[in-house]
Amino acid sequence: MKNRYIVTPKDKRAEELLDFNEARDHDLIQLVLSDSQFYQLDAFGVFSDLNNMLGCLIDDFEDDAITNKQQLEEGLKYLKNVRLKDDRIQELMEEIISLFEEAVKKETGVYFFF
Repeated sequence: MKNRYIVTPKDKRAEELLDFNEARDHDLIQLVLSDSQFYQLDAFGVFSDLNNMLGCLIDDFEDDAITNKQQLEEGLKYLKNVRLKDDRIQELMEEIISLFEEAVKKETGVYFFF
């Protein structure tokens, strides 16, 4: 079983540390996805929609980041409008939304380590 991480640095310094793989847990806001959670979000098209909309590559066995403010805001708007039929996955979406909101507020980014 592989864990996948969605991470938002808490500030610019933490973002720089993350770029050099030196960030510590206290520097980051992290969401850990299980295989099941990842595949459920993927089945609902969440990652492919973000990829198509923002020109990124969020996929299994890929790492990518959204750091451009306009892209973060566009992604956030999309995520807020997604309504999933599964309550547990919708709760997970709320956590992802929170990461995007923090990234916009802190002027950092959202990093996907899959």
